Amino acid sequence: DGTWSAETPVDLAALGAGTWDLRLRVTFADGSGTDVTAHARAGAGLLRRSVVPSLRFGVLLAQPYATHSGALAVRLATGPSGVTSVLRGRLRRLLG
Repeated sequence: DGTWSAETPVDLAALGAGTWDLRLRVTFADGSGTDVTAHARAGAGLLRRSVVPSLRFGVLLAQPYATHSGALAVRLATGPSGVTSVLRGRLRRLLG
């Protein structure tokens, strides 16, 4: 059907706090290459939030998600202040 998938590690600590669209450089056997937008795969539990330990920040909160066009993006909150900000926002939505 002409589709393929791959996995690659991403150094989240190098990105830091913010919202990031993930793009990839695909290199072919003949040496040519192309830049592509990573697309989110469908399926239960594939885009789950996670807490990641970080030497740089202490902790990272990572929330991968699919954009409206299906591209893969990730929101990152870093360190104790990032965790506090996320928890405050969640409480505000629950209570308000």
